[in-house]
Amino acid sequence: MATITTTGIGRQTVTPNLARLSVTNTLEHPHQAKAFSLVASATSELAEVLKESSIPSQSIATTGVRVEAVTRWINDREERMGYRGVATTSITVEDISIVAALCESIAVRVPESTISGPNWTISSDHPVHSQARRAAALDARARAEDFASGLQLEILGVLEASDAPLSSPSQQQPHMDMMFSRASGGVQGGLAMESGELEVLAQLTVRFETRPATS
Repeated sequence: MATITTTGIGRQTVTPNLARLSVTNTLEHPHQAKAFSLVASATSELAEVLKESSIPSQSIATTGVRVEAVTRWINDREERMGYRGVATTSITVEDISIVAALCESIAVRVPESTISGPNWTISSDHPVHSQARRAAALDARARAEDFASGLQLEILGVLEASDAPLSSPSQQQPHMDMMFSRASGGVQGGLAMESGELEVLAQLTVRFETRPATS
């Protein structure tokens, strides 16, 4: 029994529907407890900004406050200069139209923050994934029919099929990094962002049963 095996690729472009941000609060103080308190206060203020922006709690993850000693070598001796408190919050924004305004609010209300992102992406339940898979199946069938025509064969049906997950290089693109800090003075003149479009890929390998074409 002759068979033909082909691999179909499905490609779809779509505007991302998610944005991910990472916000890190870092503060130093000579006293350990005060360093902890300052970072905890900044993290609480960040939580208020997120609440006012209608970011649900399940879309927010905070590492908690970490306090570490800040040291420096002086005259061949390690001297303790104070303490550094750090806390990082990861945020998933489902309404990408508010990302620019949210970043501005964080920069103004929590000037101790360093904001990394946004990282644009697509939710796993987005219909574009199904569209890409269907396109891959149609592409595999079209390729098989081309080969069968050239070999004077007739396709009878599908013997087996398997998909291989593809991680598109553009899945997390375009990506911007914004660093807002007390030293930079926050945001001036407003902030504009464009998410662009992402490409979703699907791949399907199919083995078809064939027979000699009837004339």
